[in-house]
Amino acid sequence: MNFEIKNIESFFPENIVTDAEALLHDDLVQGLTDLGKNLWTMKISESYDSFLNDIAFEVEIQLKGKKVKAFTCECDFFQQKEKQSKEKFCKHIVAGLFILRKNLLQRELKKQKALPSSPTKHKKLTTASVLNSVEAEALKNFVRSYARLDKKFAIALKARFAHAVQVKNPKEKYIQLLTSTFNSVKSAKDKFNYQAVNQIKNIIKDILVQVEDAIAMEYFSEAASIIQALLIKLAPNIKRAENYEEQIIGLVELSFTQLNNLLKKEIAPELKNEIWTFCLEEFDRSEHRKHNTQKHFFKVLLELTHEKKQADALLEKIDTQLEYAFDKKKKGNLLLVKMKLLEQFNQKDLTDFINEHLEESEVLLEAVNSSIQNENYTYAKKLAHQGLEMQKLVIVKNQLVDFLLNIALKTQNKKETIEYARQRFLITYQFQYYHILKNTLGDKWESEIANLLQLIIKQPYSPNKKETLAIIYAEEKMNLELINYIQKIRSLDLLEKYDLQLLEEYKGEVYELYEDFLDSYLRSHLGPKTSTKIRDIFYHLKKIGAQKLVRKLSKKYREQYPERHTLIEELGFF
Repeated sequence: MNFEIKNIESFFPENIVTDAEALLHDDLVQGLTDLGKNLWTMKISESYDSFLNDIAFEVEIQLKGKKVKAFTCECDFFQQKEKQSKEKFCKHIVAGLFILRKNLLQRELKKQKALPSSPTKHKKLTTASVLNSVEAEALKNFVRSYARLDKKFAIALKARFAHAVQVKNPKEKYIQLLTSTFNSVKSAKDKFNYQAVNQIKNIIKDILVQVEDAIAMEYFSEAASIIQALLIKLAPNIKRAENYEEQIIGLVELSFTQLNNLLKKEIAPELKNEIWTFCLEEFDRSEHRKHNTQKHFFKVLLELTHEKKQADALLEKIDTQLEYAFDKKKKGNLLLVKMKLLEQFNQKDLTDFINEHLEESEVLLEAVNSSIQNENYTYAKKLAHQGLEMQKLVIVKNQLVDFLLNIALKTQNKKETIEYARQRFLITYQFQYYHILKNTLGDKWESEIANLLQLIIKQPYSPNKKETLAIIYAEEKMNLELINYIQKIRSLDLLEKYDLQLLEEYKGEVYELYEDFLDSYLRSHLGPKTSTKIRDIFYHLKKIGAQKLVRKLSKKYREQYPERHTLIEELGFF
């Protein structure tokens, strides 16, 4: 191999580059070490779980100047490649090359910054030329005086460089910044207008970039402090953004995205406890209850709850909320969290809890799903049947039947598989159920298809039903039934879709249907769209070998519709 490290993307196959970028995105490349003599080593895990369990492949890369001289990886894929092919590479090596290139670039930038600047004559007066020429102290004085005159600039300045200001309590620093931001843009009526919300978004996104940088630099405590400040100050300000609440809620969600990114890192237990305590104290604030942002706290709390005393504290607060939770959806979410805690820390009370709350769809569905995951199919089946008797919501009943079908498949119960697959297909017209039914019935499929078609035909008309019947006729090679059906419902779209399948047996009939349907279509439709559709169908007909029919119809329509200028224009192509 002999390629420059800057050309990684063009040297390796696209799929390998994509897989390597995924490893980088998940921060699975760690421990870049310079061994000297242009040799580097690093550890690369396959997944986050592997990373947590310290399972990783060692990659070695050697350079010669800026060119890649050699590389190796411990993974089986590379070792097999080494034996079988001249193309010896893997996604771990490509990910390692990306990290090494980034590291070398950062070194180069540091060297450039360290070089003493020399007076330069500029061709134009630009922002860059001014900044390169002015003394640092003069620039500071200008920024200071300008910030006094322009609040918007002052806030943006503080947001951009807050990380550089060292204080005892980073959280308090960002709380002050956010307080200033919100106070500077609110109206006399204590509300945020469109421009104010946009300014807030810009400031918050700038701060979130600093969180990202802090995580990348492994300043985990600072990242946690900034995120906590954001969540503390954003929540009470949602109400001020009349008509734009969703935008502020979106910033809350972005903050949680960064918090989840932080939790993927190997952070200290003390910091995890601090984050857990913060979430426990914050999640039951009225703003989070009102705007359904509690779910983000619950996800973090469930992930970080590892001791029974933590579970008990969380359960106590959830029980308090359940006493005045009247919204069914919010109550369901609280019960779901309680159920997961009982499942992990108090199994003896779990069954009673499930039985007591079976009418709550969230609890019922999670209980059935969890039982299936644990391969407790008998209990899952029992709960699903109980739920079908108790639940009134059609969407929940459908999910329960899906669970029962899943259980039937896992337990190889052919009778129930047939029953539930047929039931779900007739409701949804989704062909995954159709194929399950067909594969399960085997030799008995022929009698089933006749029965199934009759059941579909008896159902009320819908576009799905129309499409489903045509698909079945086509898939089962029932060509006579298919062409009769198309003729009966007079569907030009279905004729165009299935004409190739029908041409071998029913060429004359297909051409007659085209002429009949197109005549009817032109009689009842006018305008440019109609002309365009005729043109497109003519192109399709030529493609399937019906040139004579196109010439015949083109001549016919010129004579019949000379006053339709757009149609005559389109027919000029034929």
